[in-house]
Amino acid sequence: MREFVNDGKLVLLTPYAPTAGFSVGAAMGRNKLIYGLAEFAVVVSSDHQTGGTWAGAVEALKANWCPVFVHDGDNVPRENKELLKLGATALSAEELTRISDLSAWTKDHAPPDSIQQDLFDPALRERAK
Repeated sequence: MREFVNDGKLVLLTPYAPTAGFSVGAAMGRNKLIYGLAEFAVVVSSDHQTGGTWAGAVEALKANWCPVFVHDGDNVPRENKELLKLGATALSAEELTRISDLSAWTKDHAPPDSIQQDLFDPALRERAK
């Protein structure tokens, strides 16, 4: 990892000391970074109203941090359907096999108000002047 950091290809980000052990509270805090910095999130399987995946996805949907896509289809957990009811966007396994550029697909299929503007977009910089 050190080589990637030195080459400018990797950033490590944490609000916690590297020596800190695991805790549920820290995991929930980590979710804020993951979803807040993400272009999009894909939930494959979630428990209902319990666990970090559920809590992170629900928090991201409520705060509108990024588009949240959820694996949908015949054999997905009931909990995935619950995330769809809360505003996540369905992503079926069949559709996933046809997508050549997932990042572009998510931008095309995300709810319009959930897409964050690129901070490095020249048009955004011009408007800020």
